[in-house]
Amino acid sequence: MVSRYLWYEGTIFHMGRRALFLAILFVLSLRPGSAQTDSLQLSSGTAAANGTVSLSLTLTSPAGSQPAALQWTLTYPPSNVVSISAIAGTAATNAGKTLTCASGAGTYTCLADGLNAAIIANGTVGVVNLTIASGVTSTPIGLTNTVAVSPGGSIITDLGTGGVVTGPGNPAPTITTLAPTSATPGGAAFTLTVNGSGFVSGSSVVNWNGTSRTTTFVSATQLKAAITAADIIAAGTAQVTVFNPTPGGGTSGNLAFTISLANNPAPTITLLAPASGTAGGAAFTLTVTGTGFVSGSSVVKWNGSGRATTFVSASQLQAAITAADIGTAGTAQVTVCNPTPGGGASGSLPFTINPANNPVTTASYVKVDTATAGNWKGVYGADGSNVINDTVNYPSYVTVTPSGITAFTWVPSTTDGRALQKASSTTDRIAACWYTGGFYTIDLNFNDTNTHQLALYFLDWDGGRSERVDILDAGNNVLDTRTVSGFGAGEYLVWNVSGHVVARVTNTGSNAVVSGIFFGS
Repeated sequence: MVSRYLWYEGTIFHMGRRALFLAILFVLSLRPGSAQTDSLQLSSGTAAANGTVSLSLTLTSPAGSQPAALQWTLTYPPSNVVSISAIAGTAATNAGKTLTCASGAGTYTCLADGLNAAIIANGTVGVVNLTIASGVTSTPIGLTNTVAVSPGGSIITDLGTGGVVTGPGNPAPTITTLAPTSATPGGAAFTLTVNGSGFVSGSSVVNWNGTSRTTTFVSATQLKAAITAADIIAAGTAQVTVFNPTPGGGTSGNLAFTISLANNPAPTITLLAPASGTAGGAAFTLTVTGTGFVSGSSVVKWNGSGRATTFVSASQLQAAITAADIGTAGTAQVTVCNPTPGGGASGSLPFTINPANNPVTTASYVKVDTATAGNWKGVYGADGSNVINDTVNYPSYVTVTPSGITAFTWVPSTTDGRALQKASSTTDRIAACWYTGGFYTIDLNFNDTNTHQLALYFLDWDGGRSERVDILDAGNNVLDTRTVSGFGAGEYLVWNVSGHVVARVTNTGSNAVVSGIFFGS
């Protein structure tokens, strides 16, 4: 065994290396410390991937406080460091000191001492060599349990400061192939194999449409990812990427994973509610009624751009329309798109965005008229009218837009006084209507600031109907509500209106009907 000596109160103790560790600690527990303070500073450094870096341990001592022996412990994350060793620095060797070190789990303890009481001058007392693990971007190297002993055996306060080893980080990954490359909506969870380069164990993560999935590292050229059934719930395309944390890493280029084989129907639109808005208005929810809507697939588009869409049923969607969507007056085209195969976009329905300076919207109920029946000439329609399935003659001050209607004629020609007089005849009449089993709307946008009389004629030609008539503003707020029933002889509902109103007719019996629209008295 190699011998060592410890100088303590003028006496040199002869002992082995292991005993010397214990003796120094014993001496430190007996001797009072000096008022001065030494410091040990570990440098920082940069290593190549899986490479070695040398760090200097520097002693700084005030005059009169130089130690004759030193002890310290390095600490580090064990997974970040492949190997660690140390040699004595010039300041230690010049003082005739040697370095003895012992490893632990995430620790490395060293003692610098010699067979003399010579002081260790300021400078490098040790050089630490570390090999860092592949993919490590940064690891701290702590310096703790620092002990300094004077030539007389007294404790000298010794402060330690650690360093940091910085690695080159991860490579930027690439993807070359996926297996499989497609799946069927509603299928079971599966494992996706991702082939490429630059994959790093413990670092590389497979992202599915920007969200990470549980990833298994196979090799630097292959990863496996757990894809859930929820990931392929609807037809479309998912973007698969690989992400390596920086520095040096980043995201690979995308590869598309096709979620296909769902034969979506081609959707249609029959009704929008509301069908118009006012420029500068607040955000609102648009209800789109039609057919062929598919949960998780159907998207409402506003002027060709998708909006947040909620599936209500195969015949109804709801879309979030923002204030920016109706920022200026004009017309927006609303469509519904289902992903292919089999899908596509429906025909468009227009959504009117009225100028912000629209006249004030009002609706004042005037009366119900059960006496006039089909003899409207000279009573209603002085400004214009629409005798359903006969003649449309709207006044210039209003734009009329019906939605959700189906036209039907009971009798094309009759002398029955309940039927409306034809616009171009003094004797002939027609019994016809717009109808629906649910509800339909008649959008009435008055472009002046005047108040106008509006009369709607209701005829239950073959009996048994009842319905509700709501007058709404453009924001879908109810201004007036009336119930129509027992109108086999025909009756008019009359209002004075202005601005932008919507008449909504809702079936409460077999179906809802309107036979005529009249403006002016």
